[in-house]
Amino acid sequence: MKTSFVSLLSILFLAFSTKPSLGAPEPLLDSNGDKVVVGTEYYITSWVWGAGGGGLNLHAGRNATCPMDVIQEPWDTIRGLPLTFSPATTNQDNNIVYASTDVNIKFTAVPLSCNQPTVWKVDDYDETTGNWYITTNGVQGNAGPETLENWFKFERHEQTYGYKIVHCPSVCESCVKLCSDVGFYVGNDGVRRLGLSKTPFVLVFIKASSDGGDMLIKQKTPVMTITGSQVLHDPQSCTCLGTKEAKCNDPQVGNFLAANSPSSMFRCFLHALSNGARTLA
Repeated sequence: MKTSFVSLLSILFLAFSTKPSLGAPEPLLDSNGDKVVVGTEYYITSWVWGAGGGGLNLHAGRNATCPMDVIQEPWDTIRGLPLTFSPATTNQDNNIVYASTDVNIKFTAVPLSCNQPTVWKVDDYDETTGNWYITTNGVQGNAGPETLENWFKFERHEQTYGYKIVHCPSVCESCVKLCSDVGFYVGNDGVRRLGLSKTPFVLVFIKASSDGGDMLIKQKTPVMTITGSQVLHDPQSCTCLGTKEAKCNDPQVGNFLAANSPSSMFRCFLHALSNGARTLA
């Protein structure tokens, strides 16, 4: 029986990665295996390609008014709008964003329809749906009791080793606060709005400056490039070669190389997928 490609990714990562030591701060890593940097633009997209949906974007508020809600695009080919992250406190590596630390999340594009800040915040309780939605018009910085709703954390998702978003601010230890993962709810209009949820949205970071051209998946003989318009099937065996490529065998494509990728198998394939390659279930 064939193993699904997404499941294979999880297995590969578990086999070829190590967890950081307890108590040590863990830097967030993007799809290239690079540390996530403060102020640098990234796309946040679903860990699961295909049915997992696409990147994050802005959408008119539930009453078609401002502020705008944070949504997930329904298609994995749409990366959405880029975002930046600003920690509440500085650390010894001031330019690195760490897991489990309070950050502001901000879209860098300002929609013409709502000339308001695009910093995320948890909106007031929606009595109609019974949800706490993630919206914009938040306040950047000024960590304290007045800005609790503006702070989020990225944490490892235990089952997949992707990341999840958590709202449980630490900027005021004595304050009464909400603590919850962030997932999404599909409304009657079909829009996937982010909100506090028991089921987290599992994500990866893709650096916005990546143009997708640095990753080519090439068949070894004859030489050919598999682009985003074509499809990879279910690889049966994979081996990383050195530090920058992996060799795989696909029953329908044959032997191919994943070139110019990070050193582990997991990151090789994650990088390949994030730059346009897709798989059949």
